[in-house]
Amino acid sequence: MGFTQTIEVTAADETALQVHIAAWHNEQQGIAPGYMGTRILADADQAARYVIEVDFSSHEEANRNNERPETAAWASKL
Repeated sequence: MGFTQTIEVTAADETALQVHIAAWHNEQQGIAPGYMGTRILADADQAARYVIEVDFSSHEEANRNNERPETAAWASKL
């Protein structure tokens, strides 16, 4: 069964957020454990609030991905 990880962020620049997410996808697809894809959802009621949904093949694979230094570096720039 698949697993979706959610990340809530506040971002003043939606384009920069999209570029950051796209870079992860392009660099990590096929490398990050169980990574299947990402979506960015904008909050209609709160400007600059977004939810990032990241799909993994399983909860275990998402946990393995979270332990990687590449993931920590990416998240620190988020």
